[in-house]
Amino acid sequence: MKIHIRLSPESIQQAREQLSNVDGLLREKIREFVEELANVGVQVAESNTGEYRDAIKFEVNVSDTTFGSTATITMSDKYKIIREWRYRGGNKQAEVSPSLMAEYGSGRFAVDGHRGTFPGQKHAWENEWHWTTLDNVHHKSSGETPTRPMFTAYTRLNDADTVLEVAKRVFK
Repeated sequence: MKIHIRLSPESIQQAREQLSNVDGLLREKIREFVEELANVGVQVAESNTGEYRDAIKFEVNVSDTTFGSTATITMSDKYKIIREWRYRGGNKQAEVSPSLMAEYGSGRFAVDGHRGTFPGQKHAWENEWHWTTLDNVHHKSSGETPTRPMFTAYTRLNDADTVLEVAKRVFK
């Protein structure tokens, strides 16, 4: 965009108005760029939820700042998974967060050894859990491997090629 200006009050005023329009357009493009990057992050995260895909939701919140825009991606549970089992003559149940399970895993597969995804840890031996469901089926598990949806999205959004690809689309 070129702005032609002559040294007259009318010409200077026209140049100011044109610059004001450019500032508004640039703010709109920055907001669009930030929102598009966040949406790429959500797509990456959604493709890394594993078996918990239906139990996890992602949201993008874009807000304007003094110097542009910022976006936040949140991951949360649509519902908790209820695990029920028999325990020394009684029944027990625990809520399991699909978001935490997908991001951090459990047992020996957990990220950085965080084994506490299941509350209480009363049925853990060495590297596995044993439990009997209410319908008398015995199970054992060594834990669940995390799929890392948010970490994978973060990594992708910090990739220069991804940022450049989105910038080319938005600022064409």
